[in-house]
Amino acid sequence: APFMAIRLIQRFVTSNPTPDYVKTVATAFKTGKYDNFGSGKYGDLAATISAVLLEPDALSVVLDVDPFHGSIREPLLKTIAFMRSMELELITEKKVLELAYPFKNKIGQM
Repeated sequence: APFMAIRLIQRFVTSNPTPDYVKTVATAFKTGKYDNFGSGKYGDLAATISAVLLEPDALSVVLDVDPFHGSIREPLLKTIAFMRSMELELITEKKVLELAYPFKNKIGQM
């Protein structure tokens, strides 16, 4: 359950969840209940997603100032956003991924 909790939190809320946040979501997954949400059966996604989105760690505006809070953009999305911001226009027959190749060492994980 913690594996599932971490992945859901990272996808929907933040890349660096607190241990308490992960524990709350994992408990909701195991018990199938979060506040008034869920059927009480193991793995109930209504309870799990409710815990992910309605937990105070997800809703706190104080965390917006924290530099460790937020989502990390995937490398390919980061490259495409950069190309869009520079208003890149393809004038050759190269594919976008070939153009992204020189950036792989600069942005990491590509």
